Amino acid sequence: MTETPAGSARLEYAIGQVHGAVDFELGGIWTFGRSAQCTLVLRNEPRLSAVALWLKRTPWSIQVLVAQTGLGLLRVENKTARSSYQLGASDQLVPLGHGIWDLDLGIPASILTATLVVPEGPARPSPRLHTLASGLTHTWTSAGGFEGREAGGIDVIALACALARYPKLMPRDELNRRVTKTEALRRACEVWCNRSSITWMNDRLHEAAVAANLAFGKGAHGTDALVRHYNQHFSEEKLQRLCDRVSPLIHRVGTDLAAETL
Repeated sequence: MTETPAGSARLEYAIGQVHGAVDFELGGIWTFGRSAQCTLVLRNEPRLSAVALWLKRTPWSIQVLVAQTGLGLLRVENKTARSSYQLGASDQLVPLGHGIWDLDLGIPASILTATLVVPEGPARPSPRLHTLASGLTHTWTSAGGFEGREAGGIDVIALACALARYPKLMPRDELNRRVTKTEALRRACEVWCNRSSITWMNDRLHEAAVAANLAFGKGAHGTDALVRHYNQHFSEEKLQRLCDRVSPLIHRVGTDLAAETL
């Protein structure tokens, strides 16, 4: 890794034997794909999308958008925090914050590898969700959406931590099999936040990821990473109380995913 100019983010990439590097100033954009409009163009790979990968520098992160269609997958590893994620095609930007990141874009075979260095940004303003600030353990209370307070990212994270900490919360389907982690969290949101939409749930998880300066990939792997980060902030007393209140409700919820309460 060569020296990065102060305040700049740096991407060093490789496609086979071809190597290159780019420094990101604030607002800088870098793209990769078959389109001649991309920063880095690879025309001789028909499986590659016109724009497969899109990166943009913000004050606190590099925002990543994976646009590779089909079986495309971006593997992301934070070498600083020793955590990893897998991101599929999405219309949602994923922020990669301060640290050193290894990227591997597959289609599905690996076609581009890169190392991304993101410098520490300026002091952040207080998060819009005040309960996601550093005083989380003292400010959050287990009041559900039915109790007159608009549910937010912190409530969804608390439910995810409770499901991970207390296996008895995990609901079962009509054949007495445990449902997936994503479906379990959706049901918990339905009974506690009065929201049954997976889209709404994912948006709240993304808010929690941004507040913690973490990358967020949709699905169980992305939620697991958030649980590992936030779990330590919830006291046993608070999560146990939440578990006791949600437990008798969650097992009654059906699996109809069509209800969208955006």
